[in-house]
Amino acid sequence: PHIYVMNHESYMDIPAAFMALPCNIGFIAKKELESVPFFGRTMREAGMIFVDRRNPEKAITSLKKGGALIRSGVNIFAFPEGTRTKDGTIKPFKKGVFMLALEAGVPIVPMAIAGAREVLPYGSFDPNGGTIMVRIGHPIETSSFSIETREDLVEAVRNQVLSLRQELNDSIES
Repeated sequence: PHIYVMNHESYMDIPAAFMALPCNIGFIAKKELESVPFFGRTMREAGMIFVDRRNPEKAITSLKKGGALIRSGVNIFAFPEGTRTKDGTIKPFKKGVFMLALEAGVPIVPMAIAGAREVLPYGSFDPNGGTIMVRIGHPIETSSFSIETREDLVEAVRNQVLSLRQELNDSIES
């Protein structure tokens, strides 16, 4: 199993990730999405892991469930920024999913998405036409990192996501 992480542009990112990945995945999502009609129920029934970001104890419990899923062989997907971008910039990454990767001893696969924000802009549920592209990077082994060096892991993964995103931008412009 692996943990896949990607920048977060739009609600279109989730179906794009499902289509791009060559494996079954479980998602880590913010608890607030659990109450969205249809969407939340579908995610809950699919076994997604909801994290209460406002309650650290509950967040840790949720991430431990994620660890159990990974150890059972399930791949996990997360948006380490924690929320969608409003302006297209890739925000700093939150550390929870990286702690999960270190605890489970699984590689992290960086990914980048481009075009989703134009297809379904922030705050809209009215999609536009357009192309969404996803690029999947090479796995980053977590065995050479520890809890003490987790910031280095976060930085290494974020740098790869930024690089993949730039590659997508370059291909859009040419």
